[in-house]
Amino acid sequence: MFKLGAKFSYSPSLASYAIDLQFGLGVEKDLIKAYTYYEAARQLGSTVAATRLKTLDDLLTAAEKATAMDAVIPLRRQLKPAPGVIMLQYPEMRPLYVPWPGAAPVGSTP
Repeated sequence: MFKLGAKFSYSPSLASYAIDLQFGLGVEKDLIKAYTYYEAARQLGSTVAATRLKTLDDLLTAAEKATAMDAVIPLRRQLKPAPGVIMLQYPEMRPLYVPWPGAAPVGSTP
């Protein structure tokens, strides 16, 4: 699920996806990719990512860390600006109430 938010320049989403990658939570475990996402999140100000990078430093070789660091710049270039609000909803959920007059309920089709 955090993979959806990892497309945006938003450090909590990037760090959360890196945690998924580090421990194989819902995705295939990939420490090098986790390091890449942690580093991108750290560059965007995540203190959680900075702490977790220290843990991965002991688990990866210098060559693996270099590979991960080489992937950070292309990753950062691909990130979209973070939206003001991200709402995730399962397809089978009923539409949510929207407090703005004239707005269609979330999940409804025009």
